[in-house]
Amino acid sequence: MRYLSALIAVALSSCSPAADPVVIEKLEQIIEVRERMVEETILLFQLGKANPANSLIALSEAKIALATEQNDFPAIIAEREKIVECLKKLSDRMRALAEEDRKTQTDIPEMMVDVIEAEIRLHRAKAKHGVK
Repeated sequence: MRYLSALIAVALSSCSPAADPVVIEKLEQIIEVRERMVEETILLFQLGKANPANSLIALSEAKIALATEQNDFPAIIAEREKIVECLKKLSDRMRALAEEDRKTQTDIPEMMVDVIEAEIRLHRAKAKHGVK
């Protein structure tokens, strides 16, 4: 009987606690604000006045926070993939602008580091949840 109790205790301790509804609500509010910011930035981008990359990344980070709270591992990985893709596109755009002499090349190494760090976070998230 003690063995069964020990097994139950181990099983219960490995279960994730239920998501806090207050935290979920607040994270959802953040996502709503971030979504509006993305929409505004996309409009500015269409006018040639802004790049939506940072807004898109901030939205993905907010969605990762919500998915983490809800233990939604597929959503975490999907958002990490979006961040990597977004940073790669931004890096490619910066390189193209540098080649056209419209942007200095000093920001490119930092952008490369950002891409690599995002790839590491994606790799870790996949490894943690057994995704190849």
